[in-house]
Amino acid sequence: MDKGKNKNQIDEKNKESSGTFTKLIYILLLYTFFLLAGIFEERIFKNTYSYINHETGETIKSKFKSPSIALFITSISSLIFSYLGYNIQISKLSEKTENPFTIIDKIILGSLYILSQFTAQSSLQFLDFIIKVIGKSCKSASMMIVNILYNIPIIGTLFNKLLNVKESKNSHNEITFKDIIKVSLTTGSVLLFNLKGGKKNDESSKPNYYLPLGIGLLLFSLICDALLGIKEKIIIGEIHTNDKYKGFEKVVSWEYMKLFSIISMVFCTVSIFNGILFLDYGKIFLFVFSSKELLRDLLLHSLLASLGQVIIFIFLEKYGPLTLSMITSIRKVLTITLSIIVFGKSMSVIQFISLLMAVTVIFWEVLDKKKPKIKSE
Repeated sequence: MDKGKNKNQIDEKNKESSGTFTKLIYILLLYTFFLLAGIFEERIFKNTYSYINHETGETIKSKFKSPSIALFITSISSLIFSYLGYNIQISKLSEKTENPFTIIDKIILGSLYILSQFTAQSSLQFLDFIIKVIGKSCKSASMMIVNILYNIPIIGTLFNKLLNVKESKNSHNEITFKDIIKVSLTTGSVLLFNLKGGKKNDESSKPNYYLPLGIGLLLFSLICDALLGIKEKIIIGEIHTNDKYKGFEKVVSWEYMKLFSIISMVFCTVSIFNGILFLDYGKIFLFVFSSKELLRDLLLHSLLASLGQVIIFIFLEKYGPLTLSMITSIRKVLTITLSIIVFGKSMSVIQFISLLMAVTVIFWEVLDKKKPKIKSE
């Protein structure tokens, strides 16, 4: 009996050790892929690339200023991985399981996603990469903006029509005092970071009046994020309450990735053709394919970002959303730190304080997500 018990205990310890080791591998891969993707994303929009004009033999130096092309390349990579993941997961479901996504849902989700991604990447032309990370890290900020807009009757009705919902009561949450503090800290962090030396090391020649445009693009991206989150909640609610969608919660992340990739490709293709016809995109394509360094950075960023997303979906399925939120929050802090180290950004005392404010908000968000689980236990 004792030998049997000891053997079971040893087996349990081995399984636990194996599970911990597997989790650490996933965490390491997630950090590696996303941190490197972040470095390449910042480098793509901040670095000056050079290429040789074969007609004149002249070496031309220029910055890359086309979010559409960058997003298009990333979409191709994401589409390949999402189709593989989707087909693997869908094969495990019952034949009776239906897809809860209607064509209208796909159009709404895809449109909000592409607008969020495009405006966020466009903001990098006017803002420091760290500001983008800080702004996108605070979910309360995006929800609070939408909540305020929801209280304006005309805009609230417009949002409900946009999201294809009948009532606004369940579409958004009330603004709490905690949300106000979080948003105040995030806003203060963004403003303080730009107060002294925020762009000094990167682009000292860029006029300060570009800053409001960058913040405006980032705010628009946050509004799209919040509306996207509301629509996703509605769909997830339907999956959990309707038996005909049973089991689809394991497929939904891959469905999102596949959908967003297709919509991104369509949007970017239209944008690129428009650019070729009216905005001289031919020179940008020549720039991309003539500069091996730029092409390499674009391809590596797309591959790393897509692989990082795949790891997130696998991690979410194995360990749940709470553990994932804690891991991704730490990743955001590491992204900021790595950006400072890799690109040699000097930090003033005011900027350091602004980053502490941002980190406080990031971990506060994690604690808020953890509370319901503690209560339920």
